[in-house]
Amino acid sequence: MKYPVYPAYRRTGLTWLPQVPTGWQVHRVKWSVTSCDNGVWGDEPDGGPDDIVCLRVADFDRSGFRIGADKLTVRSVDQAQRESRQLQSGDLLLEKSGGGEKQLVGCVVQFGHDFAAVCSNFVARMRVAPSQSSRFWAYAHAALYAGRLNFPAIKQTTGIQNLDAGEYLNTRMAYPPLDEQEHIANFLDWKTNQIDELIVKKQKLKSLLDELRQSFIDSRTTTSAVGNSAMSTRSGQMRLKYATCAIIDCPHETPQYEPDGDYQVVRTADIDCGVLRLDATYRVSEPEYLRRIRRSAVDEGDILYGREGERWGHAALVPLSGRFCLGQRMMQFRASPEFDAQFLMWQLNSGWVYQQGEVDTVGSTAPHVNVETIRNYRIHHPPRQAQVTLSSEISNRVGSLNRLIASAMQAIEQLMEYRSALITAAVTGQIDVRGVAVPAAG
Repeated sequence: MKYPVYPAYRRTGLTWLPQVPTGWQVHRVKWSVTSCDNGVWGDEPDGGPDDIVCLRVADFDRSGFRIGADKLTVRSVDQAQRESRQLQSGDLLLEKSGGGEKQLVGCVVQFGHDFAAVCSNFVARMRVAPSQSSRFWAYAHAALYAGRLNFPAIKQTTGIQNLDAGEYLNTRMAYPPLDEQEHIANFLDWKTNQIDELIVKKQKLKSLLDELRQSFIDSRTTTSAVGNSAMSTRSGQMRLKYATCAIIDCPHETPQYEPDGDYQVVRTADIDCGVLRLDATYRVSEPEYLRRIRRSAVDEGDILYGREGERWGHAALVPLSGRFCLGQRMMQFRASPEFDAQFLMWQLNSGWVYQQGEVDTVGSTAPHVNVETIRNYRIHHPPRQAQVTLSSEISNRVGSLNRLIASAMQAIEQLMEYRSALITAAVTGQIDVRGVAVPAAG
């Protein structure tokens, strides 16, 4: 739906927000709150009267900009400390420490519960001014976050991002009248809920397609499928190390990325069940790094395999010659002459091979499989012609499913981008939603 714009605007002098509707004000964000107080972590709970829920960044619902209540943490905080820190429904919580490579620190969510709680020392409680709408400002902070307006206030130390709350709250933002704030917030609650329902449907579709893809790969790489092939005799098994003429593992070391580097760095995130993404922007040309990781030439037809992270266990063929470099905890295989490289790659993507590695994963935050375990994976060894026939059948079917999966993922991404753009447009006055009738909640 295309929404109208306001009848008249006035200029603000801001680069990121050049104009706002006439009648709106522009002030620093800090004037929307009466206080911004750091949280407290307290002590281990002992079942006494000082035990209280302590909300962490892990409790942030970053999509709905609210606090979740699924797995709450209880800490012991004495009365003196909690008096000035206990939360009220409508308070905003600001992430002050955390973030990562793909996610900036500085997310803001709204506390809307009636249970007693404080926030942790990595979070600050912001009490919204009586003249402002708490829910509107949850969306306003979401717009600032999406636009990376918090970036200048981020201080990087020891691998953890820290947000200077004072500097962040000096950011200038649009201030609609209170009644308009409330209407915008209600409108966004309604529309984002509709968009979220569409996203959930697309995610369920993608999950179903993922299951179909995995089921097909498994059905064509099991002993029964190989053994029943018209062109095969009974399939034997062997260890992966005997099916390859080269196995190379990249040590757990992060290179110094360069935008114009000579080598494209292939990471675990660049591989998805037979697909190697060649549009990645991570590149490196540091000769010393390449020497340290014992880089061998990555040729067309080589198999690349990720052994770390939530998406470990995916393999893909290198489709063309190029200048590639293995990222951390990536492996490279070269199939021996008696193996079809594509069929070997599909076996590495199968569920029954994944299970062999799953029993030996190490680490909780970044699980990975030991190289020796991978080298000793059991794989099927049918006649080569049967391998070629089966791999062609798998590739054709998986190719069709991958296109459907890519379409679902694109739809999810577009919906999420539209959701973010709608929030920003509404809270900054780029669209006028005053005439939109919002259904009553519930």
